[in-house]
Amino acid sequence: MEWIFNPWPWYVGGPLIALILFLLLFFGKSFGMSSNLRTLCTICGAGKNTEFFKFDWKTQQWNLLVAAGAIIGGWIAANFLSTDPSVLIHELIATPMMDQLLAQIVWYFIEGVQFRFDEHPVNTKEDFLKYSVTLSDQTLVFYKSEKSDRWWMELTN
Repeated sequence: MEWIFNPWPWYVGGPLIALILFLLLFFGKSFGMSSNLRTLCTICGAGKNTEFFKFDWKTQQWNLLVAAGAIIGGWIAANFLSTDPSVLIHELIATPMMDQLLAQIVWYFIEGVQFRFDEHPVNTKEDFLKYSVTLSDQTLVFYKSEKSDRWWMELTN
């Protein structure tokens, strides 16, 4: 049982993780902890306001179980399978520069949320400038928003 208490080398843990991800992709499952946030938002009713959250969340129950298993597994590993109860985390020293960096992160996050707007050239091509680049075997189509100057690229055959 001692082998489970020690960290596993990268050449053991890495292929095991890759095997699990390959099996998920093979069976058509999209994996990612962030997709659980989309599922949780859908469960809470975000689909009433945003098209992105309108989907059958019950098809993603398996992914919620993976997230719950990761949380429970982390708790079990930290409390029962660890020989050293101390966690080595580098302590950040509070300096004026760190305070300023944190303030800027919060500021730009709030500003980004405040000034966001829904624009996608998939739904409508109005208010977009279209640029086409023809290559030997395909055409690249670029759309530029006249509102925000953001760019999108479409691949066509």
